[in-house]
Amino acid sequence: MYEEPVLYELPWINTPTLLVIGQKDRTLVGGAFASKEVLDTMDQYPQLGKQAAKAMPHAILVELEDVGHIPHLESPEKFLDAVVEFLGH
Repeated sequence: MYEEPVLYELPWINTPTLLVIGQKDRTLVGGAFASKEVLDTMDQYPQLGKQAAKAMPHAILVELEDVGHIPHLESPEKFLDAVVEFLGH
């Protein structure tokens, strides 16, 4: 993540994968070092979550409204429901 994009590697993940994305996540890893052009493409987690899930053959995406970067702490009930449902598949 810090040294190169990993999006091209996501199709290699063949195991069932749960992605839980808080729709208010605006985390900027490395944002202080990014150019304006790069900054404009960062912190788009709702969009990036969809792209990541689409790239992985067996991904399930759970989008949590009104939740930010730490879903298991910000909304533990919703997060746990998503995990239990995923494990039941």
